Amino acid sequence: MIFKSEQTQQMFDSWLVISGGISPNEPDQKRFHDFVKTYYLNGENVTENSFVKECKKVTYTSRSVNRGICQRYYRRLNDIVKFLERYKITF
Repeated sequence: MIFKSEQTQQMFDSWLVISGGISPNEPDQKRFHDFVKTYYLNGENVTENSFVKECKKVTYTSRSVNRGICQRYYRRLNDIVKFLERYKITF
């Protein structure tokens, strides 16, 4: 478990495991945003290395279209969290 909160870990697993890794489809994007919301609300702060390592366990990254995808999603996660923190967004 890489997150402090079990709830965050469950949302992370739900996002990745259901679709067998990162997928561009609409339900997968919704699950990613649900994970980000939970991550933010629980005050999580994981390193890129930890995130990418967990992501690669279920995402097939050797295909050229998936190279670097876990890193891109980590950056996306951080960008969204920074935005939420900057504007003090509450849910």
